[in-house]
Amino acid sequence: MNFFCVSILIGFLMVVAVSGAPKTFEENVATLKKVDLKAVLQNTRIMRAYVDCVVHNTHCTPESTALKESWKEGLDQGCADPCDEEAKKRVQIIAKYVYTEQPEWYKEIIEALDKDKKI
Repeated sequence: MNFFCVSILIGFLMVVAVSGAPKTFEENVATLKKVDLKAVLQNTRIMRAYVDCVVHNTHCTPESTALKESWKEGLDQGCADPCDEEAKKRVQIIAKYVYTEQPEWYKEIIEALDKDKKI
């Protein structure tokens, strides 16, 4: 059963994102809320695909695009109204995992997203 659920999640994550205007923080968080963070964080292949989307803009799924577009805002301590605590927490969980478990990936992400060195 667990393998079946993971297989469905992987299949879902492999769907190519439709190009378009960046979504709002709320829309991105709604997308991220649908993801089983524990399952994704435990799967190195999926996490690497997320990093590749964020850093190289390749193989982006709706979920990895949502992470890329909400990363800075989710980590911003001065985030305004759209940043409810649950939303920020989900982005922070992903950031903390990458920082502690895959420091080289974290460095890649920061170099790609934080050119102003504000994070």
